[in-house]
Amino acid sequence: MSAPRHRSNGDPVRIAVCGTNPRVVGELMSTAAARRSGVAPELSRIGGITVARVAWSGPGGRPCLLRGLVEDDHPSALDLTLRESDAILFVMDVQPDQLRLGWDRLMAVGESARREGFELLDRPFGMQYHGSDRHPGFDAGQLDAWLGFPRDRVVCGVTPSTQADHEGGVIDRLAEQVRTRA
Repeated sequence: MSAPRHRSNGDPVRIAVCGTNPRVVGELMSTAAARRSGVAPELSRIGGITVARVAWSGPGGRPCLLRGLVEDDHPSALDLTLRESDAILFVMDVQPDQLRLGWDRLMAVGESARREGFELLDRPFGMQYHGSDRHPGFDAGQLDAWLGFPRDRVVCGVTPSTQADHEGGVIDRLAEQVRTRA
């Protein structure tokens, strides 16, 4: 395992956003941009990779940056998204037909983290179970048990498809963890 990144308190908090599919990452990035900066996410396209960026002033006025992978036709797209991140947010689409894809994608994120020199839980890590309104009766506890993440090391949250980002949500808690570790 690699050592945590060394950062000063003035450096931006960089949160990498990956997910089950581009739709859920796009919903989160659009909602986060509207709430945090009031402008649409900045999109960068390189070949088959599209990355959305949202910047805002976070806890204590510290600059924060979300970098979300919204199109990824290239094998190294996850590596590029995770590179230089301080925290990782995985957005899991909770529709039953998306759970296996979510698991496979989460495993790919873990493999990418290892290629980048760290284990997934070496950095603050968040799981956002997204789209609970599209899956009546969704039970986050059951999915937590299935995924097997230690609850004391993973920031978790559940959001409906219409409100992917909110005050005190997973993004805010991850930014705060990074800030207090610096």
